[in-house]
Amino acid sequence: MIYKDKRDLHAVLLQQMDIAAFECEEGNIFRLINPAPDWINAFIQPTLLSEKIDISQYFPYLEIFIPQLQETDAVKNVRIYSDIWTEKNEAGEEKYLQAIGLNLKEDLYLLIISHEGSLYKHKELLQIGRENKLATEKIKRAKEELERLLKFKNQFVSIVSHDLRSPVSSVVSITNMMLADEEFKENVGEIYLDFVENVNKDMKLLLEYNEKLYYWSNLQLGKFNLDLKMLNLKEMISLIRSRLEKKTSEKNISLVIKIDDNFSFRADESLIMQALTNLVVNAIKFTPPNGRIEIRSKMDANNKFVEISDNGVGIKAEVLSKLFSGYVKEHKSGTNGEMGTGLGLGIVKRILDAHDFRIEVDSEVNKGTTFSIIIPAKTA
Repeated sequence: MIYKDKRDLHAVLLQQMDIAAFECEEGNIFRLINPAPDWINAFIQPTLLSEKIDISQYFPYLEIFIPQLQETDAVKNVRIYSDIWTEKNEAGEEKYLQAIGLNLKEDLYLLIISHEGSLYKHKELLQIGRENKLATEKIKRAKEELERLLKFKNQFVSIVSHDLRSPVSSVVSITNMMLADEEFKENVGEIYLDFVENVNKDMKLLLEYNEKLYYWSNLQLGKFNLDLKMLNLKEMISLIRSRLEKKTSEKNISLVIKIDDNFSFRADESLIMQALTNLVVNAIKFTPPNGRIEIRSKMDANNKFVEISDNGVGIKAEVLSKLFSGYVKEHKSGTNGEMGTGLGLGIVKRILDAHDFRIEVDSEVNKGTTFSIIIPAKTA
């Protein structure tokens, strides 16, 4: 037989060696790249093998192995081997499997081998398989327990933050009225006035923390249904600017809007307003007095873009990679000493993910930062 190229030859050799070869598309999503060996059809339906699949759904052990492969150094063309583990196929037959991970110039490959024949006679191999099976089951149980505890934690946070909103808001309202009353300010002593001002400031901060915790916990629990409708970006940003006018005026920040009048897209209004507000508040926080924030709209054949740029302090490279994780330990005070929760950008990412939007960030220390929301044209 004459093969068109080496790839065809390699595919046949892999099949004859009873190896299923997969190429990584993203995360745990892999695609079979050689003719499927017979044994794998008992684990994965043949019709699915022609598609991109989450390989860890069929071989749970790989949930541990794939992250190890993804962390390898692509420059060195790394090859790593898994332990041998056991899996039962749909017929209840137990197979002894092993994975080989290849990181070749950032392309990840996974080779899964079924050990048959004489290998079954090796007692040591059988023992390794049993031990790995037990370890996998323990990890699975620990994962389920952790997920249960995380859900309980998020429910607890959601309930507590909801119940705290009213009393904290009441304290903020009362202290706002006291500070707006000139007669009260004239008659009360300076010490008591400072006390009221501090209570007002602390309660506002607590209310902000509380709102973000409430949003975050409900997003984590999936307690939202998208109410999609066409939204005009310029109208939303104008409303956000009016709401944040006090914050920008306190620092004399210019908020410049360069948005096309007809720039619209489909989204959930309350959620996308929260995401946009968080991004603008973040820009105000890290922009120095007399600074500039610019909000722009762009589009091309495939996407629409919303960009929020500032000339603030910028973000260090080591923080950028963890920016949307939900809580950034390295977060710091703003340019006027504004405090933050470290949750705001995590909330933004969760909201945009729910819409199938993307967010990118470009930043340079002491020069500024640009956040770009990318909206696929087909969903807009």
